Amino acid sequence: MGDRYYKQKQFDESREQYETQVGWAETCRLDDAYRATAYNNVALTYIYQGEYLKADAWINLLKEDKKSIYNSQKYKAQIDKAKKELAGSYVGEYWSYSGKALWDSIVVKKSGDRYTIAYDGYYVPQYFMYYGPNMGEFSAEVAIEDNHARYAQDPKEYSDCTFDFVFEKNRIHVKQTLGESWTCGFGHNVYAGGTYYRVQGK
Repeated sequence: MGDRYYKQKQFDESREQYETQVGWAETCRLDDAYRATAYNNVALTYIYQGEYLKADAWINLLKEDKKSIYNSQKYKAQIDKAKKELAGSYVGEYWSYSGKALWDSIVVKKSGDRYTIAYDGYYVPQYFMYYGPNMGEFSAEVAIEDNHARYAQDPKEYSDCTFDFVFEKNRIHVKQTLGESWTCGFGHNVYAGGTYYRVQGK
C-alpha cells in the first residue's frame, strides 16, 4: 500500500503506511537491513515534499546501512543547504527518536525577548502497536543566554523536575534532573533528556 501511494505521489498517505511498516519491523525485531528499508521509505516521502531535515533524521537511524549511505550522499547538497539556512536561530522543531516511528519533539518559538519551549514526548512499550504509547508534555517560557536555557517545574503544580537546554548547531542537548516526583508529571517512563536534531525552522 505504501508503494502504491508513493507511485501516485500521495506522500502523506504513503508515509503513514511506511511508518506502520517501521512499527511492526521494530516490534517483531526484524534485522537491520529490513528496518533500514522501512526508515528510508519514510525518508523518501519527506524528500519528495522538500522536508530534507526530516528525511535526514530518518536516514540516520541506521546510517551505516547501504541504503542510508546512498540516500545521504544523493541528497547531501539539499540537506546541507537546509541546515545552513537555519544557522543563527534557535527557532524551529527538533526531534529525538522514541521508537516505532514516533519522535519526541521540542518546538522553540520566539516570545518577545524570550522563547517558548514546548515538549511532547513518548515512552514506546513493546506492545505499542496494540495499546499505544505513554505520553508527556510541557510548555515553558524561558530566556536563552549563551546558548543555554533552564526550565524548573513548579512543585505546587506537577513536581520539582528541572530541564537544562544547551543549543548547538541545529541541535539541543537536554538534561532532565529528577525531583521528588520521578515522573515529572509525565506518563510512565517518559523521559525528556537526550539530543534533539532540528528538522524544521519555523
